[in-house]
Amino acid sequence: MNSIINKAFLRLIEHEVYCGRDESLRVHGHLTKIMGQVHQIADTVEDLPKLKKNHWVVVCDYGMNTHISPIKSIEVVLCMGWLNEELHYNSDNYKVRAGDQSGRFVGMRDQKKWLSSTAMNEKLAGYLRTLDNAKNVAADGNGGVTFREKGYLWIYNFRLGFFLEGKTQEDVLYLVPNGKNHWHPIQPLQVAARLKQLNKYHGSFMIDLIRSLKYWCREQLLPKIPNDLLEAIVFKFCRSKVSPLTELSVLDVSGVLQAIHKQILTECIDPIASRGDLNSLSEADRNTISTRAFSSFLKADSALYFEKMGREERAIDKWSEVFGIELKKYWRQSQKPRHRHSEQVG
Repeated sequence: MNSIINKAFLRLIEHEVYCGRDESLRVHGHLTKIMGQVHQIADTVEDLPKLKKNHWVVVCDYGMNTHISPIKSIEVVLCMGWLNEELHYNSDNYKVRAGDQSGRFVGMRDQKKWLSSTAMNEKLAGYLRTLDNAKNVAADGNGGVTFREKGYLWIYNFRLGFFLEGKTQEDVLYLVPNGKNHWHPIQPLQVAARLKQLNKYHGSFMIDLIRSLKYWCREQLLPKIPNDLLEAIVFKFCRSKVSPLTELSVLDVSGVLQAIHKQILTECIDPIASRGDLNSLSEADRNTISTRAFSSFLKADSALYFEKMGREERAIDKWSEVFGIELKKYWRQSQKPRHRHSEQVG
């Protein structure tokens, strides 16, 4: 493999995919501030559940550390105190009955005393609208509440949930709204732990591979591939490798493109946790993504051929068709001595 091309690819990932230190610190500081405000609201009003301040968790790509720049969404599970009369389970959906002695939950029940996540979300949305510079506040159809503060790019999605302890940290369950006024279990700590374990085996390059494919999706203007689905495809690709990754290589990017082409068309039973079939894409979106992934794979294959033949500029032209014109800019820079290094963090 041409070292100049791989160096250009690494610079692309460093400058266009990773979040810079300033962006990361700004997001972290803002998240801390907003969580303080949310917990303060829950402490001072009587018609919202009490929240456990030590058990809230960030989920999805930001929580799994697979996000790319710019950060556009942060999903947070807010943990409520556990005061319920009984718990009913039916095919991945839980119903929570709030008894007459369940404190603040009494005012958040339906006529049959089932706890209503819809009613709770509407109350939470109402209080979030009172925060300074609040924008885009709404109870969404997926069982959460969206919120953005003026002057900040990213949107928060808050989901009120219950924290259920397990024998180990990986066994911890969170019951969150399913968008149909019932609840379903998620295990974000288990997902994070298993991603971290395999990523460590691969020298931390698996997360970089996930991020590079998210960047590819954005550059190709594809229908959005759900985070957990893309992570699962890359996870399976890395788990199947005979030896661990030793670098973030365009060869492995090409391999994942081929995997996406094939696996996006069928069900994807979760290889990381027990989340069932992760492929919720429509047939039309599956076909679009599969076709584009195969096209990109063929271009990557051509690029590798041109590299082997010593035709570097033709190779970078092909890679630029996969990852965008910015790659060619970094290829030109890689041909010159590097005088300055800007530190980037994930």
